[in-house]
Amino acid sequence: MAREIGQNKVFFIDWSPVYAGWLRYEAGSGGFSSFAMPQGVRLVVERPEKSPAWLKSELPWEDRSIHAYFTVIHDGGRYRLWYEALGSYFEKESDDYGVRLCYAESDDGYHWTRPRLGVVSYRGSKDNNVVFDGYVGHKFGYAGGTVFIDPVAPAEERYKLIYTGSVSSIQKAMIRGATSPDGIHWNAFKEPLFDDYCSDTQTTAHYDPRLRCYVGYFRQWSEDGRRGIARATTKDFRIWPRPVMMLLLDGPQDHPCHDLYTNAHVLYQSAGPDEPADPENPSNEGAAILPFHTDVHLMFPAQYTREKDSLEVYLATSRDGIRWHYWADDPLVVPEQRGEGREGSFYAACGMVPMGKDKMAIAYVRSGKKTAWSQSRRRARGHSARWS
Repeated sequence: MAREIGQNKVFFIDWSPVYAGWLRYEAGSGGFSSFAMPQGVRLVVERPEKSPAWLKSELPWEDRSIHAYFTVIHDGGRYRLWYEALGSYFEKESDDYGVRLCYAESDDGYHWTRPRLGVVSYRGSKDNNVVFDGYVGHKFGYAGGTVFIDPVAPAEERYKLIYTGSVSSIQKAMIRGATSPDGIHWNAFKEPLFDDYCSDTQTTAHYDPRLRCYVGYFRQWSEDGRRGIARATTKDFRIWPRPVMMLLLDGPQDHPCHDLYTNAHVLYQSAGPDEPADPENPSNEGAAILPFHTDVHLMFPAQYTREKDSLEVYLATSRDGIRWHYWADDPLVVPEQRGEGREGSFYAACGMVPMGKDKMAIAYVRSGKKTAWSQSRRRARGHSARWS
């Protein structure tokens, strides 16, 4: 049996594009025979190419490190980067402990400019590329933020930021938000998106055109102390319910010493709101839909290996953002000398961008090193930033 796909792009992230085969009755023999069974087909993860490093700590407010939590967007013909910098200097009353959201931009993804924006003060001067910190966030600190473009928001709120805030004096964490007309000038909400919740990683969010709501992915700890990925949805970006655990490496096929440290979620393709979402079945489970008419969700989690104290980037795929396949046997971004005990930590940034005519890229960070791209046909990497 063949499926007519025409010019549609098909994503082989599960077996749904492959016909499962059938049994047919043979009248002559009175028995059944197999028909159109798939043979010689495997789904494998393509290991991406790694670029040279293209971003490293250079400025005073980055002197501790450029942290692993990035957002990269290709917007208006430019590569736009929001990255988390850790500086030695901080004022405790801001509760940011030297963590600042900084901005850079590039025409080609390799040569970056850190514009002096004059927005946020650092040690009495605004001659820097800092766009958000604990003071802008009403002295509730800043950590683990992600920027996204909201396609349904008014112009003054086109860019949104979700992050973790805190009140260290009472050891309290919360999820907070901000909006911006340009990604540079931010207005932080006075009230948290939800309170008493610690997502001590890079929290991500996006607007889902099919569900017509905002979807966020957060860290959540299991009862037995394992890090997993939780999910929440809301119609109002300013008010969120508590997230629910969605992906956790606790099955018999998983290693007992492995956690999911980050999620690096990307909505690569949206099928769009062809029909109103059914609140009782938001993933349209059970519907007979072709694989190129579905959403394509990707995650690039940093898997923490406790026995080696290291992290490598893996892949998780989904057609609805709810049911995920975790490709546990095929890490995407790994050290060149794997198994020597000096691997370090690799984190994927949030955001997938075009790189040339036929490649996509995600940024990744190797701790203690530089930032780079990790690339594959139609896939990037960023302590240094690189592409993968």
